[in-house]
Amino acid sequence: FDAAFGAVGGVPSDEAAGEAPASAGGVGRFPAEVEDIVRHGVERLTDYQDAAYAERYQDAVGQVLEAERAARDGVPDWSVTREAARYLALMMSYEDVIRVAGLKTKRGRWEQIREANPHGDGDLLKVTEFLKPGIEEFASLLPPALGRRVIEGARKRGKLDGYNLGLGIRTTSVTGFMTMRLLGKLKPWRRRSYRFQEESKAIEDWLDLVVRATRIDPDFGAQVVECARLRKGYGATHRRGAANFAAILDHVVRPAVLEGRSAAERVAELNAVALKDPEGAALIETIGRLQAPDSAKLGTPPEPRPQG
Repeated sequence: FDAAFGAVGGVPSDEAAGEAPASAGGVGRFPAEVEDIVRHGVERLTDYQDAAYAERYQDAVGQVLEAERAARDGVPDWSVTREAARYLALMMSYEDVIRVAGLKTKRGRWEQIREANPHGDGDLLKVTEFLKPGIEEFASLLPPALGRRVIEGARKRGKLDGYNLGLGIRTTSVTGFMTMRLLGKLKPWRRRSYRFQEESKAIEDWLDLVVRATRIDPDFGAQVVECARLRKGYGATHRRGAANFAAILDHVVRPAVLEGRSAAERVAELNAVALKDPEGAALIETIGRLQAPDSAKLGTPPEPRPQG
């Protein structure tokens, strides 16, 4: 109570200023260097989904914290946990149709629009939202099995970007606003959607590797955290980033973790290559070059292939 009262009142108590016990519930369980990021993450994810989702986020960050605490052996350096908390909050609040619709109909956004577009009492302000949804946006809201079938069918026909439909929805009209508002109210359905399941799998896989890599070497864990930078954007950009993300985890991070060795320098190099060349050709070439010595020892050629 004292820690919470001090934080709200702006006067940090002794406990609020230091590290709370690991067993303490809520944001106060984290070191001060991590607490601010986690607090922002909790606020973001509660708004994005609900309190249970935000609690799941805190539990995940707690796993990284415990791994870093064990690896640091008493040294108060929580840089891996801090960055993991930041990227995890972003990954868990990926932008889908529900999120976009919710943001576009928030009261705060309308206040910003009015401030940016001053007009007189007799003037009418009309706002049109320009959207371009496609197969992926449609499939993202479907049940997992059905959504997967739609995506696979479009991929086989090379039509993942072939059905994007340009829309202009006037949110200053009753029908336009209600359309966006109803889409934004689909948050309870999100957990049952194809996109949510796919994103959750990717996040859980990444988090597991972050924890295990951090226990081996905090620098290794930090570089695995940075892999999250590749999963960004939407449409073709997101697909390429996700494929590069999976390639680094599957061909470099996972083998190193299973062998109990650090691959911090390799992962850092691959992250830099992938960010400079999102298409992935340079990444695959670099993975093959880095794996060549190990493959030569085994007498088998490397076969790195991005997933997705």
